[in-house]
Amino acid sequence: MSRRVHDAALAVTLDGTMLVNLAEFGGKKLSPEALLRAALEQPGALFIGVSLTVRETEETLQRIDNAGVEAAAYVIGARQRRRRATARKRRATES
Repeated sequence: MSRRVHDAALAVTLDGTMLVNLAEFGGKKLSPEALLRAALEQPGALFIGVSLTVRETEETLQRIDNAGVEAAAYVIGARQRRRRATARKRRATES
């Protein structure tokens, strides 16, 4: 099976892991099969992926955005609850 190999030199995962592309490992173009063999010889985690379609990318980005909004709301809500609890304790000790 012949597939196009992406030529981006680096990629970053959502957990902050930096990945290096072995697309030109050894200074020459390798087939996907040869790339897999070369990658398996390297230390570290192995990430195998495929690119998304435009529609899949848009849907994924929307879901990530929604998750970010939810996470931010949770953090801000927790801060507000802590601030109110601290203010209640302060008022109770002042009384």
